[in-house]
Amino acid sequence: MDKEIYDNSKRCFEGSCTMRAYMSHMKGMMRSGKIILPFVLSFLLAIGALAKGGDLLWDDLFDKGGGFNFARAITAQGNRVYAAGGSTTGGDTEFVVRAYDAR
Repeated sequence: MDKEIYDNSKRCFEGSCTMRAYMSHMKGMMRSGKIILPFVLSFLLAIGALAKGGDLLWDDLFDKGGGFNFARAITAQGNRVYAAGGSTTGGDTEFVVRAYDAR
């Protein structure tokens, strides 16, 4: 497992999730169509037309504060990438679905 993905997963359990997508991670993930990521707060992988391996394509933060944040799925269809997850605080769970345009 990539060290940065592992470190981000660990931070999610500590309450602050940051997800960064790099072109080198996208190639294999886009081929598989649907990715289930149970530990990483979700969010996207977008393809940059001129991006080279290792270029930062996006940076996203999801933190409801004081709760358990989680990712459940990431999938790409056409020019969009969808991420689903949520947050549990005080026994209540809120679900989040985000859609991003790949440009």
